[in-house]
Formats: sequence, structure tokens, C-alpha cells
Amino acid sequence: MNNIIDVVNFNADASCLSSDKWIGILKGGRESEFYKWLKLYVSYNKKINIGIVGSSICDIDYYCPEAIDLIESNKSIFNILIRPFSHDNSLVRTREAFRINLDYGVKVAKKFFSNTSSSFLPPEFMLSSEHIPILRDFNFTSVLVNSSRLPEYMSIKIPEVPFLVRGINSSSIACFPISGYLTNEYLNSIHTYNFNKLNELISKKSNQILWRDGESVFFIPDGIDREEMWLKAEIAKRLWVDNLNNLDLKEDNLYTYPAHSFLAWMEEFKMFGYVNRVHSLERDLINFDIEQTLLWLQSINSDILSSIEKKDVSINIKLSPNSNETNFTIYRTHRAFEGEEFLCFLEDSRLGNRDNLIKFIKDLSSHAKKYISRYSIIKELD
Repeated sequence: MNNIIDVVNFNADASCLSSDKWIGILKGGRESEFYKWLKLYVSYNKKINIGIVGSSICDIDYYCPEAIDLIESNKSIFNILIRPFSHDNSLVRTREAFRINLDYGVKVAKKFFSNTSSSFLPPEFMLSSEHIPILRDFNFTSVLVNSSRLPEYMSIKIPEVPFLVRGINSSSIACFPISGYLTNEYLNSIHTYNFNKLNELISKKSNQILWRDGESVFFIPDGIDREEMWLKAEIAKRLWVDNLNNLDLKEDNLYTYPAHSFLAWMEEFKMFGYVNRVHSLERDLINFDIEQTLLWLQSINSDILSSIEKKDVSINIKLSPNSNETNFTIYRTHRAFEGEEFLCFLEDSRLGNRDNLIKFIKDLSSHAKKYISRYSIIKELD
């Protein structure tokens, strides 16, 4: 039996997860879909490294505090990877903006969870050399990298074993490579109810890292039941990503964190003006009040761009274990509309006008409900 490290990114602002659906997933306490999904790991005694971005933690605490209690009361199961507050494209952030986003994410995670990891899972696997010393300032000891998201001429240079990456100012941090092919096979297995190939791939090599999006189970019919069948069929022993700290690093010290392509988020430059407006406002970030800071955090989510630039997701899926495969489409949401609205509120606020924001909060749209949950927490952190 080989070891597997299951690393789960969870971003409630994902481009295929509407705000209305997310609030619905949280409703019902112990009967909510979100609670039931987490409960699977407790019921089957399966360790999971779960990286919930800070904004999503705020939503969970506000609308499903029972899920927070479940995680915190099962520290032998849940290893919390601390994430930034907003799941952003950090390559377009200033150093100070990166630090502020991360700081709020750290504060939110540590407010609710005591079992936190020292490994950092970068949103979109975007990280630069200037971010390394900032991560070390926050006591992170390792980062994860996914070479399968890089072009071949770059991916072949990424070691398949833990290695050291250098940052500016003589900084360095351990780097753990993800086995990208496991992600594809995980998705194929829950889409088709066939878990043999995934088990076979895991059995070939120990200490592999499976990275996946936790939201995936909520995009497809009977997603939680499919995940339960996978956990039942799994034959590997699960570890926490922090266990890799005990392994020796590759001896040479010649690596930097690879620059991730920005093409998927700016393919046709539809949001070029939006990105420029955010960046212009960001120059004065240190002078924002807490409300303006949250509006900025709501405006930098990477899936604002994804919802415009990326196509809907077409997959082949079995609707039951014994059925034939059929085509199924996962649609992008109106995340860009939400981002534009938050950005306009921020621009207005910087000019001293809060009228539209106040009306927005009173109207209680689904993304207003997320704003309310996030403001209720973030205002307590400073």
C-alpha cells in the first residue's frame, strides 16, 4: 500500500459555482451538502489537506458554522492549508498587495482553526521569486508546484521529488511537486464511477500529491455519492503534506518557482481594462479603510477573469454506475458581473460615495450575502 497526499483547493468564488448555489450548499447545518461532503472524510477516516481561501471560510462560518466545528473537532482528519483571503492571480499583485491578501487569509484561518499547515498552496499556482521572503515572514516552510500546468519546455525542468526554490533577498523555501496526471484521473474516476485506474496510478509510486478542486463534486449530479464511492474504493494510506518535510530535498540549489502563463485568464484581453482599473486603485491600498479593502479583495478574485475568458466545461459522464457515458456541460457563472460591481463600489467609495453599496447590501442578492458574511469577519481582524 502506497502513501497518497490529497490536497484540495476550495474556492467558493470559482467561475462555475454561482453565488446562489454556494449559499444553497451551505444551508441546512448538519444536513447541508457542504457538511455532508466533509463528513465523508470523518466517517471513512480519510486524512485530507484542505486549502479553503479566507473569503470562503467567512461564508462557511456565517452560513454553516457546524462545518467549522466538524473540522476543528477532527484534527486527525483535516489539515488546514492556509490560503490568501482572495483566490487571486498573484503575478499581477504588488508585493504589498500580495502581503495584505495573504495576511487576511492567515488571520481568518487561524481565527477558526488550530490545526494549520506550514505548506502554502498558491492560487492558480502563481508565485514569483519576490513572494518567497514574504511567505517565510509568515512562517511557511514549503510551497506546492504543478508542472502539468506548464508548457513542456518548462515542465521537464521541474524535479519530481521535493526540491528547494530560491527567492529574492537570499530567501529559499522547500517545494513539493504535484502529480498532475492524478488530477485528471480523479476527475475521470468520479465522472465514470471507475476508480481502478486511479488506484493503479497511486500504487506505482509512494508520496504522490493529488491536487484537485473541492468544488468539483458540487458541479455534477450525485457528486457527494460519487466521492463516497471513491473513498470506499481507495486502497492507499493517506498522509498530510507536512509529512513531506521529513524527506531530503534534491541536493542542488538552482531552482526558481516557474512563472505560470496568464493566457487562460486574458486570452482575448476582454478584461484588460478591468485589470488596469484594479491595479490603479491598488497603488493606494495602504490608505484603504476596512470596507474598501474588502471591496478590493472581492475585485481581485482570479475567477472574475475566468468566467469571461474560459469556455464552459464539457465532460463525458455516467449518470449511474451502469449507464453509458453522456455529454454534460458545466457552465461558467456571472462572476465577472459581480467583480465589476464590487470594483465600481470601490471606485465610488474612494470618491466618498457609499450610496450604491448601501442599497446593494439591503437588496440581499446572493453575492451581497457573501459580502455580508465576509465583512462580518474581516472587520474584527484589525
